[in-house]
Amino acid sequence: MTFRYIFDGLATATNGLVTTEYLEAGVMGAPTETYNRLQQGLVDVGVLVTGYYPGVFQMSEVFELPIHYPNSTTISKAIVAMLKKGYFDKELSGMKPIVMYGLGSYQLLSTKEVTGVADFKGMKLRGPSDMYRRISETLGGVPVQMAGAELYTSMDKRIIDATWANWEMARAFKLQEVTKYTLATKLATSIHVHGMNLATWAKLPDSAKAYLSSNFENFILKSGEFWDGPIEDVHQLLLKDPNIKNLDLSPAAQTQLDATLAPIVEQWIADRTAKGLPAKQAVTDLYNILVGLGVSNPFALPK
Repeated sequence: MTFRYIFDGLATATNGLVTTEYLEAGVMGAPTETYNRLQQGLVDVGVLVTGYYPGVFQMSEVFELPIHYPNSTTISKAIVAMLKKGYFDKELSGMKPIVMYGLGSYQLLSTKEVTGVADFKGMKLRGPSDMYRRISETLGGVPVQMAGAELYTSMDKRIIDATWANWEMARAFKLQEVTKYTLATKLATSIHVHGMNLATWAKLPDSAKAYLSSNFENFILKSGEFWDGPIEDVHQLLLKDPNIKNLDLSPAAQTQLDATLAPIVEQWIADRTAKGLPAKQAVTDLYNILVGLGVSNPFALPK
């Protein structure tokens, strides 16, 4: 839906002059190849996950840092605010962004009970990106990479102990059947970008460009609102499941988690500052934006 309503609207805005052919996921290559295929013109529009391209979207990775927020709407509003500050202009210049959004915060779906940092030690944890490798290692866990389609069998056979995921993934991959415990960590995850090839953009009629450009912020906010519905629906199903013990971090455990993960933020700032990027200011701005959106202590802000 997030993708189609935008381009159905494009057809309307251009009186049918611009139409779109939709190809199912994977038809044009693996998700890790989308950005390259987009730049090469093998696809006109692609949906890419910034976390799949280490070193490419260096400032956008600020949204992947171990921060916490309640839902996709919140991070979508933060994306709009951060875009206005120009932090991502250079790294997004290789395509025309149509929409950016986060798929809600990430929780822990587990076969073992976790109530605090100490419980992560030795656990085999699946995560979606290099940032989650760092998060898992910092917590004392063993990071494991695998496709979403492998999660059910891997949890069922205890190949992994848990996966970082948003609530909706429990339905998408039937993880509710193999999950024994959940922990509401509300941690950040990669940003999705629907990007258009620059040559394709250049060929569009003015009416198409006007429609996409003038609605860019609205697309971001609407995408956030859209994802919150199904994510919360699944969360409620998990809360009502008698076979699953659903847990929240205590205030003390949350403080300890933030303190344990704080070095990741500090190192991220140091690495990007060394490359001449305004990392510290970006982190400070994101912190203040999230606080302004009602998130209390979204992460341990480095001094």
